[in-house]
Amino acid sequence: MPNCSVADCGNWRRKKTHLSEVIYHNYPKDNDLAKVWLSKTKRADKFNIKNATICSQHFLTNDYQRDLRVELLGEKLKPGAIPSIFINRLEETRLNNSTVGRAERLMVRKKVK
Repeated sequence: MPNCSVADCGNWRRKKTHLSEVIYHNYPKDNDLAKVWLSKTKRADKFNIKNATICSQHFLTNDYQRDLRVELLGEKLKPGAIPSIFINRLEETRLNNSTVGRAERLMVRKKVK
């Protein structure tokens, strides 16, 4: 069962989140790009990136490919996409439990980058 490998992200496959659906992306096969992803996780412990994932909450909307095939079959990241949205759990809980609208939550996430 995949967990998001970003430090302080509590998303895992069976957890219900405030989002309708969280997608889990495997690390890229390109070693250089995988190292960039790994550096973005801010984790102190070591883990195997062959089995690790990063959830969709850490990617911007424009990091995804958009075409009919992708829309029908599911979300697919653009080549070279890098996770760029990071927010700590306390801030996430505050945003989820408040009356803050989706647009404001997205603005906070963009500021945290």
